Amino acid sequence: MERVLTWPAERWAAVVRAARDTFLRVPERFHRTPPDAAVKPRLNARVSSDSPDAVGRFLAAKFGANSITREGGDWIVHVEIKGASARDANRELLSELRRVERKTRLRAEWTSGGLVERFFDYVSKGTRPIGR
Repeated sequence: MERVLTWPAERWAAVVRAARDTFLRVPERFHRTPPDAAVKPRLNARVSSDSPDAVGRFLAAKFGANSITREGGDWIVHVEIKGASARDANRELLSELRRVERKTRLRAEWTSGGLVERFFDYVSKGTRPIGR
């Protein structure tokens, strides 16, 4: 008969915690900004839509006419927005744009805290340091 060694649950919990802390550590540069911090990410975006005039009126009302320009059928936006993080601000902006026109696409770069985060619609396309 084989002898089976068992560990108490507390010991397993300590082993799992140590492994998680070792292998799943997220680098500091990817830590989220606390929600209470007043961060103003800078937005550089290209907005395209099936109804560019309606989207343009919305953008002009939200950001002011000086912050947006038209290039062909697209709108180019350069503005600072107060938000908790680039991801949250991007989601909020695209949701508002899609209330105006459902078929709206947002290609955005959010610059904040030394990092540039790129998004296509709701999907993050990567993060890089400023200057690369």
